[in-house]
Amino acid sequence: MRLKVEVTGLFTYADVAVIRGAIQLSAGTEDVVLNPSVIVEVLSDSTEGYDRGEKFRQYQQIPSLKEYILVASTFRVSSSSNGAKVSGRSARLKA
Repeated sequence: MRLKVEVTGLFTYADVAVIRGAIQLSAGTEDVVLNPSVIVEVLSDSTEGYDRGEKFRQYQQIPSLKEYILVASTFRVSSSSNGAKVSGRSARLKA
């Protein structure tokens, strides 16, 4: 499903979107969501600046948005007899 920021007119695909309650769709569409409460974006070298900057500023215009979570796409998982260890980075930005 696509997301739309009504105030700015941005249409975009988030990596993950969570909607709480009834889904509000853009008029005349069946796949454009207006009311995500959580958006998750997986960062890459080519998208990180946009996801942290302009895209975040646009997402802040969505009244229902409570959390915007950024996850680094580069991480390492190593396992040992004591279990798995994950290293990497992520960020949660308040909407």
